[in-house]
Amino acid sequence: MLTNKAMLYLGSISFSFYMLHQLIINTSNALLSQLGITILWEYKLPLYLLFTLIASILISKYYEQPIVSFYKKKVK
Repeated sequence: MLTNKAMLYLGSISFSFYMLHQLIINTSNALLSQLGITILWEYKLPLYLLFTLIASILISKYYEQPIVSFYKKKVK
């Protein structure tokens, strides 16, 4: 399991996922409330997971990795 590429990738974006999940849940709930839309949590949960996963991938690729790469070059 620890050598599975998918699991290793999820581990590499786990911090982004952790930092974004509550923001996405709260923002989505507020937006749905403002729009007067009621959705059962059973339908919200997969959407929250999907949105958080996509946001985590984007943050990791376009924000975290460039910063790490920049500082690795500075240290050498």
